[in-house]
Amino acid sequence: MGEALDSSRLERFGAEAASVQPGEGRPAIGAGWSGSRDSGMRLAILEALYWDLAIPPHAVTVEVENGWVTLRGQVSRPFARHRAEWAARGAPDVAGVTNEVVLGR
Repeated sequence: MGEALDSSRLERFGAEAASVQPGEGRPAIGAGWSGSRDSGMRLAILEALYWDLAIPPHAVTVEVENGWVTLRGQVSRPFARHRAEWAARGAPDVAGVTNEVVLGR
C-alpha cells in the first residue's frame, strides 16, 4: 500500500522551491508582471508536474516570461505531452502556453 516517493522528483522539487523567496505570491489578474511573479507561477507549474506521474522526472522544463509559459522537453507518449500542457494551463493567471515538448523514444 505505501508507495515510495521518487527521490529524483523530490530533489527536483526541492531545488526549485529553494529558488523562490518566501512571500512571493501569484499575480492578481491585471497586475503588472515581474520576475518574482513569474517565478511563483513557475513553481506552481513545477509542483503540478511533480505530482503528475504521467510525466517522467526531468522530462519537461518550464520557463515563464510575463505570464507566458514555455514548456520544453521530450516524453515518450502523447498523453504525457498533453498532461504537461494541462498542468501549465491550470496554474493561476497563466496568460498562455507554448508547448514545445516533443515525442521521443
